[in-house]
Amino acid sequence: MMICHRRTFLALAGSVAFAAPAFAKHNHHDAAQLLGGRIADGKHEIHKNGGCTVHAHIQNKKIAAMSATHTSKGALTVKKYKSSRKMVQGDGIIPMADETTGRLLQLTDYRVAQSSVTYVGYSYVDPDTGQEEIYWVPADMVVDPETGAVAYVPA
Repeated sequence: MMICHRRTFLALAGSVAFAAPAFAKHNHHDAAQLLGGRIADGKHEIHKNGGCTVHAHIQNKKIAAMSATHTSKGALTVKKYKSSRKMVQGDGIIPMADETTGRLLQLTDYRVAQSSVTYVGYSYVDPDTGQEEIYWVPADMVVDPETGAVAYVPA
């Protein structure tokens, strides 16, 4: 009888450990606005968030990569996202419905799309808060928007 309770407890604890990152809050930032006119080749600091600093690595007037470092933890893992919808606006609001119809789902037609990636996001998880910080840029500002990018699914 005790084994059953112990297994149940371990299963519950394991599922909570895996589910917790899925419910972490995502903070979205407009990296193009933060970068401003700094499109010269090199490494440019674009944002500081607590103990974290985010840098954009520019190559041939496009973003080749982004990196994040923490004052005490060092280099942080950066994840690359891709999305076909705009995730940030000037006021930082994320549009979750189609702007023209107001529907959450938009009907599609049979036209062939040129590219499904229109925005690229670079993210890291802040070790102090546990929140994911995502920096979005239009895909045409990125050297290679497809390679290494995973589809972004809003939480």
